[in-house]
Amino acid sequence: MTAEELARKTAAINYELIITHGLDGCIGFEWQGLFIHDPFVDPQYGAFPVNPAQQYGEAYTQSIFVTDPASALEMAQQQLREKASDDLRRYCVKHGLDEAAVIESACGVRVQEAGSVLEALTDEEVATVWSHVDGAVLASGRI
Repeated sequence: MTAEELARKTAAINYELIITHGLDGCIGFEWQGLFIHDPFVDPQYGAFPVNPAQQYGEAYTQSIFVTDPASALEMAQQQLREKASDDLRRYCVKHGLDEAAVIESACGVRVQEAGSVLEALTDEEVATVWSHVDGAVLASGRI
C-alpha cells in the first residue's frame, strides 16, 4: 500500500470507531481547535473531499497520517479489534452465545475460539461483526 492508501484506510477505521464509540481513542491531529480523524474530507461536515495538505497545512504534514502512516494504520486496527472484541464478549456473555458462532453468523467466516477470535479477520469483517452486535443490541431496545 502507498502512504496515502495507508492513511485513507486509517481514516476509514476511525469512522467505524467513531460510529460506535465516539472520538475516544481515534488516530488524528488537532487543527484550529478541531480533532481531525479523517484528513481527506472537509472538517465541518465530512461530506466533501479535500486535499489534506491544502486544507490542513502543516498540521496534516506533521501528523502521523504523513510521518508514519503504517504505524497509524496499525494503531487504528488494534483499537478497532480491542473495542469490537470487548463489545462482542459482553454481548455473548449477556446472551449466552458463542463468539465464533456470532462471527460466522455476521460475516460467514469460521474462526478458532483460541485467543482473540477477531485477529484472523480483515478490518472490514471486524467492522461487520461489530455492526452486527451493535445492531442487535440497539434493536432490542436496551440502549
